[in-house]
Amino acid sequence: MKDQSAANPAIGPIIVAGVFLGLGLGGFVDGILLHQILQWHHMISNLQPLTTISNIDLNML
Repeated sequence: MKDQSAANPAIGPIIVAGVFLGLGLGGFVDGILLHQILQWHHMISNLQPLTTISNIDLNML
């Protein structure tokens, strides 16, 4: 039987590239889509109740 790593030595860089691509896409979804476009970051820092626009703006600040 042949060792699988010896039969296909290029699998390591592909896994590393996939990990970095996954981290980059996760950062895009979190930073750009959720925070900037949908403005959902105020839901975590709920200092004031989300009843008025000024309270929502204060929580986003």
